[in-house]
Amino acid sequence: TISDHLFKSELLSVEERQTGFDTMIKVALGML
Repeated sequence: TISDHLFKSELLSVEERQTGFDTMIKVALGML
């Protein structure tokens, strides 16, 4: 259903945000 699709998309975006956050931290630590 459409609601299932939206729910899955939301979960994916949350994972993508977490991955991007982890990457930013690693880059920042590498600059220290």
